[in-house]
Amino acid sequence: MTGNRRAISTVVDVTLGLLVIVAAMGLLVTLTETKSADHNPTDAAYAAQTVTGSTVNTTYSLAPAIEHYFSEYRKGKNPYEGEELDRVSQGPVATQVADLAVATAAVDGKQFSAATTAYKKALEETLWTRLRGSRFDLSVTAHWQPVKGVPLQGTVTLGERPPSDADVSATTFTVPSGVPDARQNALDAVDGPDDYRAVARVVANATVEGLFSPLETQRALERTGVNSHLTRYRYERLTSALDGDPERFERRGWLSPSSANATAANAYLSRRLTAVLETQLEETHASAVDAARTVSTGTVTITVRTWTHE
Repeated sequence: MTGNRRAISTVVDVTLGLLVIVAAMGLLVTLTETKSADHNPTDAAYAAQTVTGSTVNTTYSLAPAIEHYFSEYRKGKNPYEGEELDRVSQGPVATQVADLAVATAAVDGKQFSAATTAYKKALEETLWTRLRGSRFDLSVTAHWQPVKGVPLQGTVTLGERPPSDADVSATTFTVPSGVPDARQNALDAVDGPDDYRAVARVVANATVEGLFSPLETQRALERTGVNSHLTRYRYERLTSALDGDPERFERRGWLSPSSANATAANAYLSRRLTAVLETQLEETHASAVDAARTVSTGTVTITVRTWTHE
């Protein structure tokens, strides 16, 4: 009997510890316990503590992305190599996983960025180093969908997915996505039950602003070098994913260092994305207000799953 009390107390202690961490970070968390005694439900909470409470440096390379950019878009030789392509991302594991989910966003399977593969692998290795020697298997899944009912979303999973017959414990929490929270703006913008365009426009504007921060993007476009090239690459990929005209940027000079105009480029992307979202929202929601209520641009949902080694 004492052992059972201690097990229950441990679950409570760990969960309270996790709640303290996520409260300090402004996160929301729920704990889903396994029903079987074969797996300790505190494993998921301990793993979630690592994800939410650990700050790590993730070192990765932009080499694959920049190589693809020059070979596919510029049809020329990549002039960059070595250390100038190395990058370090520092921050809480949860924040980095959330950033990765947004970075992997796609429309109808057409991904916006090609620079996520190396980062994902590096972050996965960093997390596994922190959890080395644990008695359980683990997966971390992050999901970002700015509004329900549309195929605009980003999902990333670190680690293996649990076997179908595994006894799994899970902890789920939300973290800021880095994209502006647009739900209230969407609700305020609706003018009638069929005003899906208003919702689509608000979601599109927030999404583009989150992906291409106007000030930082303007600075990148005005310069030369790796970051400048990759910024242009991201614009061109997103435009192609939205069935837009990538050459429009070149004709207008919006992405050229001498005439860079991130505001105009963002406005063009927002119009394209608005058109895509409007049709999809109308097909999947009973009313524009219903669609606006599902807007979640500002959050990423992270689920930590654990299961015991065989």
